[in-house]
Amino acid sequence: MAVLVTGGAGYIGSHTCVELLNSGYEVVVMDNLYNSNEKALERVEKITGKPVKFYCVDMLDKDAMNDIFEKEDIDSVIHFAGYKAVGESVQKPLEYYHNNITGTLNLCDVTLIRSEHIKRASSARIPKESLTILFLILRRWLWENWKSLVCSAMTTIHRTVQVCVTTYMWWIWQEAM
Repeated sequence: MAVLVTGGAGYIGSHTCVELLNSGYEVVVMDNLYNSNEKALERVEKITGKPVKFYCVDMLDKDAMNDIFEKEDIDSVIHFAGYKAVGESVQKPLEYYHNNITGTLNLCDVTLIRSEHIKRASSARIPKESLTILFLILRRWLWENWKSLVCSAMTTIHRTVQVCVTTYMWWIWQEAM
């Protein structure tokens, strides 16, 4: 049985991989290398002397995530994948919301589907209840925060439109002179 670490090539993910490997776990890393580097995993292998299976997969690619679950004997998931740069998140809020929320929901969906398959295929008991609780917490958080998420996105869009209109008006004024 292996632990899937999403975002495992990042700073926190790679340190978690070291601790998992040193504790005797098999580690499978899924990372799209957006803000990380595969060299971090080479360092993990060098530090621990143990191999790390790596998949360069984006969490928005549900089919690729399914393939990982098909190929590997995954028993647990630790999720670190996500965009996190504050400056960039202000410039690209919708891209950040889409990646972080949709990607996490994709991961939860694939994990639930696989846990149901494993439960039916073996006598092992997979604690689906913990994933259900995660879904309820996520769903409640989205429900409670959807207004602020939309308002934040709309504010950013509004600012962008303001800048574009102001720039356009300035350009027209310059052309008229």
